[in-house]
Amino acid sequence: MTSDRDCPAHGPYVASVLNADPVYGLVGKPIYSQCPTCEADKVRAREEATRREADESRKARVRTLRAHADVPLRFVDSSFANYHAETTNQRAVHSTCTLFAKNWASLAPRGHSLVLTGGPGTGKTHLACAIANQLIETDMVKVRFTMTTDMIRRIRSTYG
Repeated sequence: MTSDRDCPAHGPYVASVLNADPVYGLVGKPIYSQCPTCEADKVRAREEATRREADESRKARVRTLRAHADVPLRFVDSSFANYHAETTNQRAVHSTCTLFAKNWASLAPRGHSLVLTGGPGTGKTHLACAIANQLIETDMVKVRFTMTTDMIRRIRSTYG
């Protein structure tokens, strides 16, 4: 059964009339469906609140991951987009690093890694931090920036 109803916000609509449940003492009192536009608005508002909550949770997780990554302050904003490849070799390394970060999810389970070597000022740290920043942002991966010398020092401290 249906009934014409009027929503204060959206005007006339056709409501479904539900049978009253005697258990709740509603015998003889019809129950009308709500305005479909109002109901759709409520659903959209709940979905948006859920999206906002998920987004805030994700942002908090990214902030935590970044805080524990030990990326040097100078390279906190390093990305593949702001790396300036001036030579053919730098463009090739940039491409390799970009592909490594992009395919991380399939490479990691197979134990693949990437080692950057070269002289000072070639962009190794920038690219390493760009990889770290992308993995944190897109894959929510725990990363830790370290220099080879620090890693060797830590390993040596376990000797003996």
